[in-house]
Amino acid sequence: MRYDIKLHAQVGLTTLLQQIISIAWYVYFGLAWALAVNYPLGRVNFYEPRLYLPFVYAIGASLLINYGYYYLCQRLLIYKRLAGCGWLLSAWLGLVFLNTLSHHQFSKIAWTVTWIDSGRDLLALLLTVLILTPKDSRLQQ
Repeated sequence: MRYDIKLHAQVGLTTLLQQIISIAWYVYFGLAWALAVNYPLGRVNFYEPRLYLPFVYAIGASLLINYGYYYLCQRLLIYKRLAGCGWLLSAWLGLVFLNTLSHHQFSKIAWTVTWIDSGRDLLALLLTVLILTPKDSRLQQ
């Protein structure tokens, strides 16, 4: 695994962009999401002292996902973005979407929420592929 400042900067940039995508995604789809899960819109207290904790967890999880994706690219010899997208789409379908779907169906949560949550994950993971797929000059002939 490559241990240089460029990798850490790319992971940091990807993590920051994933957080921006998440905020923008739920600003756009947040009302539909809240209505689908019957979440009372006046329930959020922005002055609660622990409101930052979900963001800390999301940033930590994003860092782990991004470093893990780069590590898997190295181990699976994925050096092209198209191959990374194919691998990621199959992993998203098998691991993220179907897991979210089964959880939401057992919890009797609407399909709308499944598509909103999984769609954000897909968009964030595609961004990860575009930024973090390594380029190996030995394979380019």
